[in-house]
Amino acid sequence: MKLPWQTRKREPLANLPMKLNTNAFSWCRDARLLLVDGNSTLKWEPRGKNEDWSQQYALTLRGTPLILHNAPECPTCAGMLATGYGLDYADSPELKQISDAINSPYANLDASIASMLPLLGLLTAGLYVIAEGDSFPADGNSNFFWDVPDDFTDVKATGPSWYGNDPNFEFAYSEDAPVFLYPTQPRTRLNQDRVRYYTQRFDKPDSFPRAISFACAAGISVLLDGHHKACAAALLGRPLPCLTIFPFSGYSYGAAQPGSSKIIPECARFGPFTAPVRQLPDKWLPHAPWQQPLDTRPLPHTGNLIRTQKFPQEYIDAGRNYPTWYEFGLTTIANIGDVSDEDLSLWLKAPFNYSPQLRAALVYLKYRHDPRAKDVALKCANSSDRWSKLREDAFRYLATLKGDPAVEQYFVNYFVDIDIYYESDVLSDIASSFWK
Repeated sequence: MKLPWQTRKREPLANLPMKLNTNAFSWCRDARLLLVDGNSTLKWEPRGKNEDWSQQYALTLRGTPLILHNAPECPTCAGMLATGYGLDYADSPELKQISDAINSPYANLDASIASMLPLLGLLTAGLYVIAEGDSFPADGNSNFFWDVPDDFTDVKATGPSWYGNDPNFEFAYSEDAPVFLYPTQPRTRLNQDRVRYYTQRFDKPDSFPRAISFACAAGISVLLDGHHKACAAALLGRPLPCLTIFPFSGYSYGAAQPGSSKIIPECARFGPFTAPVRQLPDKWLPHAPWQQPLDTRPLPHTGNLIRTQKFPQEYIDAGRNYPTWYEFGLTTIANIGDVSDEDLSLWLKAPFNYSPQLRAALVYLKYRHDPRAKDVALKCANSSDRWSKLREDAFRYLATLKGDPAVEQYFVNYFVDIDIYYESDVLSDIASSFWK
């Protein structure tokens, strides 16, 4: 018996799987571009226009919607998400088949891809990126990922964040980084014993078994496997190590020849990842990606599919321990990767010149619970520019460190030395919140 991914002979491709450069992505450690020869059982598909002219998409498994997305025509606007029926309704023996492999200690991305073949064989045949990195069990607006509404809801992380009024970023938009999560299981599947099991396994984060998600919007992925892993991460206030599947998302175009008005595809895009078209097999590249077959049949959706019962408050509260989509966007537009001691030393010598990098570093260090975060924040709080966004961000982080003696002394000194006619009211309000 042939398995789904073995049903068609693949063309020989010496350069696939292709290792991709991830240095610019703070959330990603490794990535591969590969060819998947699947059977279209698991599909990200356009479903036609809504009455407001937004385009509806759905991630379906055997025709059962796992998540719905109403994407506006405006490419820089956020859209709406709704939960689907969940994997319980869709029947996924392939996930059960790979359960033991994906719950084993993580070794490397290539080994994980090999163990995921039954799941990957459900995808529509084509090119995909599989990335290993950190996700957050939250929706990008301080809500726990399993505490989102079933019905269509505005979700900021479905579109880029705009920083038009921020002097550090000159009208920039955040880049795609689908690190926030939406669920595919009803709340009735919560098993506290399973959560405790994974909580204990976080003692070895490098080998912690990865969750699996599918990227469906700018900052949102839908969790295919790993709901209890996500719960464990939330209770510990940790990022969730995750394998994210990125489908083809379009082209970047350039001139056919210098000075020519004719444009041709230069790079294929898979979320934030790109690969030169000349290095990819033409057979598997869409020649007219804007022409997609539409299934206009209405998708069944009755509501109350995921939120089937009240969830423990400790999980709901945990959603506030993660950055918002706006905050995390700072790391994408500042174009920083892993923050080294050398980076911090350089940036802190001239905070005014490196304000974008330092603001992004504060977010990066904060959500990783990096012990360097407090020291960096204290140094940024002493920035000479008292009205800078960098100083404000540093104050906001320090104010969360309730009971810390060094931080308390800093804020006491701040109020002792304050010039009420010259100081920022915003900073004073933030400093006061330390004691609230």
